[in-house]
Amino acid sequence: MRLIRELGAEYIAGADPDALAAQRGKYDFVLSTLNVPFDLDPYLSMLKPDGQMCVVAAPTQPLSLRAGLLYDYGRRRIFGSYVGSRADAVAMLEHAAQHKLQPYLEVMPFAELNQAITRIRNREVRSALVLASSRG
Repeated sequence: MRLIRELGAEYIAGADPDALAAQRGKYDFVLSTLNVPFDLDPYLSMLKPDGQMCVVAAPTQPLSLRAGLLYDYGRRRIFGSYVGSRADAVAMLEHAAQHKLQPYLEVMPFAELNQAITRIRNREVRSALVLASSRG
């Protein structure tokens, strides 16, 4: 959660309907990483006018929504992409290079695989851990 805040975002647990309702009209952008069935309506309601919701995981069952949430005065949009194209990946890497964006990750040698697993299990890894060969 700390990393989410450091990146300027906010995490909202969707299990509490009252917590979702309290966020109505607050956000320009909502990112859903859920791959399970969920109700789109409360999340779309959290968007400001012209807000966008991006769904980046494939839920296991079809999702439903009230169409009125898309064409009322809020002018909300919903879109998604499970996997970006090669052109999207190139554009993202060019953007990151241009703006000097660095990933939050930690690199450990394969020789420390057991320590890496222990750290992940103990939730000691901040965001991502990459195992690398010690060969150059």
